[in-house]
Amino acid sequence: MLVPGYPGASDVNLAIEKNEVQCFSGTVQAFFGSEPGRTWAKSGFVRVLVQGGAKRDPRMANVPTLWELMDKNKSSEIYRRLAKILLIPDDMGRPLFGPPGMPGDRLKMLRDGFTKMMSDGELIADAKERSRHHAGDGR
Repeated sequence: MLVPGYPGASDVNLAIEKNEVQCFSGTVQAFFGSEPGRTWAKSGFVRVLVQGGAKRDPRMANVPTLWELMDKNKSSEIYRRLAKILLIPDDMGRPLFGPPGMPGDRLKMLRDGFTKMMSDGELIADAKERSRHHAGDGR
């Protein structure tokens, strides 16, 4: 997410460390999946206020979800719908897309390549190992 006045994520991270930015919104995946988020989580440098998923992430078991807070405060349906729209990137993951008018043969080639990659046993094993490694060390 871009913050007005900061050209990129690394600038925002530095601003957080310099106490120029007091609140920031990002994804759980980005926070625990890269630096400085992993270090901040491990050291307690930042405090996560709320999480957007339907269930609490085990790495933040003591942090309520937005849905829990809306239930507790009896939020109206309009706020629930708005939250769903704002949080859809977490549900969608990282969509991949190409330019308008992409030739069908290129689209097919990219889809076939992606499907092949996602069914590659070595890649899946590596992803599972990385996931276990990160879950085991608090990252």
